[in-house]
Amino acid sequence: MPKKKRAKGLPPSEGGKRFGRTVAWLLVAVVAAGVALFLTRKSPEQNRAGAPPKPVGLPPVVEPEAQAYAGYGGSASCRECHAEAYDLWAASHHGHAERPPRAELDREAFDPPRTFRHGRQTITSTARS
Repeated sequence: MPKKKRAKGLPPSEGGKRFGRTVAWLLVAVVAAGVALFLTRKSPEQNRAGAPPKPVGLPPVVEPEAQAYAGYGGSASCRECHAEAYDLWAASHHGHAERPPRAELDREAFDPPRTFRHGRQTITSTARS
């Protein structure tokens, strides 16, 4: 019968014990990870998509729209202190985004009329006279 090989530098009985301890610690780590996952899992009620959040009694994070806009000075109020930045912004697409429509500037976007489809929605762009 051939002799079993043992780890270098260990007595014959220690090689098997070391392997056994390693497996035992690995098993303990796997069980601990399983228990941690079990304890931190969400209940079926928490996993339900679209479930309304439970009220906490805190004030809303965003103030009402009328209250927020009451303190807004408008972009023109920036011009006095930030003239160079204002001029760059005013000539940009961002500066034109909130302006009222003007027929002489906007007619080519609607002429000829275009039809857009997205899913079941269809819309045709037309210029107002």
